[in-house]
Amino acid sequence: MVASGTKLYSGSPVPLRGNALMPNKGPTNTNRMVTAVFATPDPQQAACYTLRGMRSVGVAKIEPPGSQAVSIALLANTPDEVMLTRFEGRLYSFDAAGFEPELGPNGRDIAEYISPRPVPIDPDQVEEFNSAAELMMKRGVQIVTKAPGVTDQQFFKSFTAPDSQNVKHGYAPMVAAGTAIWLNDATDINPSETFRTAIDKALVHETTSRLMRWRSASAQSNQLSTQAISAVSEPPQLPPRLNLTCLRK
Repeated sequence: MVASGTKLYSGSPVPLRGNALMPNKGPTNTNRMVTAVFATPDPQQAACYTLRGMRSVGVAKIEPPGSQAVSIALLANTPDEVMLTRFEGRLYSFDAAGFEPELGPNGRDIAEYISPRPVPIDPDQVEEFNSAAELMMKRGVQIVTKAPGVTDQQFFKSFTAPDSQNVKHGYAPMVAAGTAIWLNDATDINPSETFRTAIDKALVHETTSRLMRWRSASAQSNQLSTQAISAVSEPPQLPPRLNLTCLRK
C-alpha cells in the first residue's frame, strides 16, 4: 500500500460523472486484467491518456541517462486529424492512499499504481485539455503521428520493425525513417531536446538513400494549414508557419 501524502495522477478523455473516479476493467502494464483506477506519479504521462478520438498505439517514457524524462503518445492518426480534433480531456490529481504499486514486465520497476476502490476527486485538482495543442503546451507531452501519405500497413510495419520493437525507443527510428511525424517539432510547440537527441542517434543507423527518400517525400507532403491550426489555438496562439520536415538541415 502506498503511503498517504504521495500525489498521483490519472488522465481521462471524458469529463467525470459524479465526484469520484470509478474502477474500470482493463489490462495492467503486464496484461493482467483488473478492475481498478489506474494512476501514475508522472502528470505528463497521465496527460497522454486525455486524448480522445485518437487511435492510440501506446504511451511511453524516454529517460536517457543524464537527460530529462519525456512522455510520448504514439498515434496512428495524421497530423491534421490530431490537431483538429477537439475533446474534453481531464487530468485528475489525488492522494495515493489506498493504491498499490504494479510492477512492470521486468518485475522490478513500478509501472503504475492501481486501486480497486472509487477515488474521490477535489474539483480544484482537475486540469482540462480541449486540444492536442493545449496538451503539448501546458504539459509538454510529445506526440508522434503517422506521416501524411503513409498507409496504416506501412505505419504499423515500421512500428514492429526489428529496430523498433521496444516501444520506449521505437519512436525515433520511425521519425528518422519518415513513416512518422514528431508533431511538437513540426508545430514548434514544446519540442523536447531529449527526443531530439534520440532522433539524432537514430539517424546514425539510417542510410543516405533512405534519408534522401524521406526528405523528398516530406517536401511533397501536405502541410498543416495555418487556418486549420488556428481553429484549435484560441487560446493559446500557435506559430503561424509550420515545418513537417522533422529533420533540421
